[in-house]
Amino acid sequence: MNAKLFDADPAYVAVPGQPGYPRWTLDVASPELPCGVGWLAAALMALGMPVFKPWAIVDTPNWIALGGRCFEYRCDGSGWSRLLPELVDGRRFEFLPEPVPRFTHALPNAIALTNRRVLFVRDPRDALASAAARARRTGQVPAGRSTVEFAQSPRAPGHADWISYFADFLRRWLDALEPGRDLIVRFEDAKRAPEQALQRVLDWLAFPCSPASLTAACAAAGHDRVVERDRALVAAGAVPTPILGPGIAYAWRRHPEPELWAAMTARFDPICRRLGYAPMAAGR
Repeated sequence: MNAKLFDADPAYVAVPGQPGYPRWTLDVASPELPCGVGWLAAALMALGMPVFKPWAIVDTPNWIALGGRCFEYRCDGSGWSRLLPELVDGRRFEFLPEPVPRFTHALPNAIALTNRRVLFVRDPRDALASAAARARRTGQVPAGRSTVEFAQSPRAPGHADWISYFADFLRRWLDALEPGRDLIVRFEDAKRAPEQALQRVLDWLAFPCSPASLTAACAAAGHDRVVERDRALVAAGAVPTPILGPGIAYAWRRHPEPELWAAMTARFDPICRRLGYAPMAAGR
């Protein structure tokens, strides 16, 4: 792995940084919480789209240009293969010229956006609960810290708490999207009908895809596959802990967190209405 894992400097993420790819052609935004956007990235990569610098990862040294749009990926035991399972050391790719998606956690005013934008979201209750579970699983917070305590704690020293950050992120991106031009993709729809959800994205991109290729791309990005990769890397000692949870849609219906929902209500009820999610009071 590179010594520096991320570089959110706008200059770094302004371009793909690989031969033959001078610019991004669309932005795929998601909050910095577990929301399932890796599924879309993995599916698009399986269809031949290049996925460089996802979420500001410093991966430029890992891509070896072989000429044309052919590349070899080099990173033995890459932890990023838990999100993009195609990233196997020595794997060769022949990418398409377009589309060239930029996967980002940045706020819309932090980077120069392309003219095509996707916002990938998950029910806010589940996104925050999943983030708390991941933080406990990886030892970032004590195992006994409750979800609401996590959600009300700062993301980092001097930063806003997770609830405030998440609400602000979604609100800003929803305001930045242009109806009829841009696209919102929901985790729950992708879980319920992955091929239909992916086809919707491809139709929006005017990207032709055969039924067989669509099925293969969804299989390549499937949750079982990335979980298997996650566990294999832990077993091999390449990474210290697993990061992936069960990936269940609407998990809040099975595992209620009324204190969390009460803390979220004021900020998230308007956002839930815009995204088609039930209000916070629905689970109480």
